[in-house]
Amino acid sequence: VRSRGLGDVYKRQPKHVPLEIGYSVITSSFDSIFPKGIEVGKISSINEETNSNFYDVDILLSEDFYSIYNVYLVKSFPFEEKIGLENID
Repeated sequence: VRSRGLGDVYKRQPKHVPLEIGYSVITSSFDSIFPKGIEVGKISSINEETNSNFYDVDILLSEDFYSIYNVYLVKSFPFEEKIGLENID
């Protein structure tokens, strides 16, 4: 993801996934970092390069990250446990 003010560009979205402008972008929890079901934003434009198997997607973010002034950090123990289990031979 590359930041551009109040919007971001998500690169490398596979073209076999059907996308439309206005679709919501929601966290999936596949990476074990973000919880499932948090709305990130909405797709504002889709760049369909003909010589690529991926879209570049512009996302209008749901939150103005420049206006956030209180942030809580939470240590994720399940993530550390997941990494430990993945490293077992």
